[in-house]
Amino acid sequence: DVPRILTIFEDHFKNTELAIKALKLILMIQMTFPGVPCIYYGDEAGVRGSTDPDNRRTYPWGKENKEILTCYREMIALINNNDIFINGDFESLYIDDDVYAFKRSLNDKNAVILINPSDKKKDIFISALNISVDINAMSGLIIKWTYSF
Repeated sequence: DVPRILTIFEDHFKNTELAIKALKLILMIQMTFPGVPCIYYGDEAGVRGSTDPDNRRTYPWGKENKEILTCYREMIALINNNDIFINGDFESLYIDDDVYAFKRSLNDKNAVILINPSDKKKDIFISALNISVDINAMSGLIIKWTYSF
């Protein structure tokens, strides 16, 4: 058994707001990377817990963290409404010490996912797409487009 992801981030950042931002970034990666995402029951509600048995807390019915639950719902809806994240091809586009960008593509649809877990806003250039992007600190960005001829 493993500690809850929110607990891991709270222990690391010593700040609940930053822990939730980090959780949202991890969720964005988890939901847009290839493969089937696995959610440990209760993580979507903000359940906390360190090692066993503390990590086996019950679901907090009626006391869920609404911000985290909303984020999970929005990311799950994104996947359910966009085949690109289910069947799309995957390509890494940009990696440095702070920012990671990858592309998912399917037929004429494309999405670029950018993740910046650093504490600084970043301006990056993705040469494969010939675009510059500003991405705020501790944030993620999804850019979607369709080719038209």
